[in-house]
Amino acid sequence: KILSEGAWNRVVAFELQTGRQPSRSFQILPAWQQIVSLAIDQQGEWAYWAPSGYYDASFEGHKLFGWQINRGLEALPDFFLAAQFRAMLERPGVMSRLLRAGSVEGAFRAAQAESPADSAQTIANAYRLKPTVMIIPPDRQAAVADGMPLRAQISIPARQSLVAPKAFANGVVAPPGKLLEQRTEEGSEFYLYEWKLAVPSDPKILVQVITATDTEVTAQDQILLDHQVKSPRRKPRLYLLAAAVDSYQDALIPKLRTPTARAAELTELLRSRNGKIYQISASTLVNDRVTRPAWRFITHNLAEQLNEDVQPDDLLVIFLSGHGVQDPQGGRYHFVTADAQYSQVMAGSFMDCLSFEDLSSFADISCRKLVILDTCHGGAIQPMRHREMKSAVRSLQQDMLITLAASQGTQEAVEGRFSSRLLEALSGAADRSEGDRDGVVRLDEVVAYLRRTVTEDSQGDEFVQTPAAGPVEILPYLTPPLTEASPQQASAGFERETR
Repeated sequence: KILSEGAWNRVVAFELQTGRQPSRSFQILPAWQQIVSLAIDQQGEWAYWAPSGYYDASFEGHKLFGWQINRGLEALPDFFLAAQFRAMLERPGVMSRLLRAGSVEGAFRAAQAESPADSAQTIANAYRLKPTVMIIPPDRQAAVADGMPLRAQISIPARQSLVAPKAFANGVVAPPGKLLEQRTEEGSEFYLYEWKLAVPSDPKILVQVITATDTEVTAQDQILLDHQVKSPRRKPRLYLLAAAVDSYQDALIPKLRTPTARAAELTELLRSRNGKIYQISASTLVNDRVTRPAWRFITHNLAEQLNEDVQPDDLLVIFLSGHGVQDPQGGRYHFVTADAQYSQVMAGSFMDCLSFEDLSSFADISCRKLVILDTCHGGAIQPMRHREMKSAVRSLQQDMLITLAASQGTQEAVEGRFSSRLLEALSGAADRSEGDRDGVVRLDEVVAYLRRTVTEDSQGDEFVQTPAAGPVEILPYLTPPLTEASPQQASAGFERETR
């Protein structure tokens, strides 16, 4: 009654006694708790979360925020990102209904999802499942080198199972680690792992160790090291795998104009502008050849080829262009193949479509991997339209594949806009306008060029489009060359598509 009838700004002091033992007094200033918070960064990444911990976020938005856990006066507070509990806390369907429902519990009911027993304890319950990782720093006087040993200590709560941890150097996965020690202590399992790093030719190397439990709670540690760049033991190789569909066997699936032409132009551009940088190998599937069996066959063979002789500076480029849809039940993104049936896709059956688990054969290959998603999100064409492509990018980045997508997850992508700017960038425009004009187009220059030009192209358009790239934590250190381009050379002679 005191709280309900008291003044809004009145501090209330409580003194309690249980039996003969008085409890410690405390004070409360009654106040409203916000229903939801929203954060947006300069790149358009966003996060939208409730105090209980449930959230929705863009491609990289789940790395924008987290929670501080106070552990008493004798210990420093702990902090963890929302990204670590994505499987447990990310609820797009619930969060889209939160404001209308007025509460988390009401939003769960509106989404016809099972509501938590006690949403107020969600964060505390999640925190109890959190593993920890600590990299044992190497000698700071020595620059990181290819094949350098790296050790990390990992602990997980008792009764949890550890998923095999992985180590990365600027996104290049190290060969599988070796378990050196395992012990049980104070209700936790402790592990000591060692890897031999595969280090690409970048001057700064972000070394990361990432692990997870079987409940999909993740943890990572990272350190930034200097790298004395040396010439690779052989000329690096670039492998291009392209799949493009603009003509579908089912007449109900809308045709597109640009995918196969863009795939051909990209292949020719990479072949003609890489004589001094890479040895080139390209495989392209177009239209009727883009089927799930054909894709699995070619990726399996390419993975075996790469495993025979791979080095960190080799580059695998995967280019996908065509229709993309999202499973409304599981949230997974699928690339629509040429033989997909419209009725099955609309009914939620995606057996003929490509899911990005179909790229898992490349997960343990120790080279750079770049996935370019020019899927048009329906190209603003109804009814082949989906809510977002976030699930695809998240799935790819779990294996530390560098991603470059035509738009943010909740945006439509106008057909041809992104791919034409991509070809411009690789032809030299990115080096001249965003780079150091050294005649080499690098990944960081391409990302900057696409973010600026595609966004500018969409200004005043009903379909605002902002390309997305990630993982954001390693992008500042990635400088791999992509193509050769003379600083004085004119722009490529192709025309951009207009709507």
